[in-house]
Amino acid sequence: MALSFDSVKKAFKVFNQLELENICSFPPDFEEIDEGEKENPVEEKTYGIDKKCDNGWENLFFFKKNPSKEFMQKWEELKDTVPNSSFCKDYKENPEYKIFGWF
Repeated sequence: MALSFDSVKKAFKVFNQLELENICSFPPDFEEIDEGEKENPVEEKTYGIDKKCDNGWENLFFFKKNPSKEFMQKWEELKDTVPNSSFCKDYKENPEYKIFGWF
């Protein structure tokens, strides 16, 4: 289920609470960025996939290298404030990164 605009607003509150350094008010569509950035995404930058006409997104996410135990705990505490399904997994294109977000 895609994130509605209301869910996107909640996600940005989580991004701020996580103190991400590269929050984009207008995230780029990850499917449209160049291959180099896909292999080595900007850490803590917000990305989306398939922007919707209501300013929602199919997916909204960010990447982090070697997240600390404290960061992981904070993510676990905050992720459910967004009513969509969340994920946290290793990024298969570059194992240095974990990818966090919602769909």
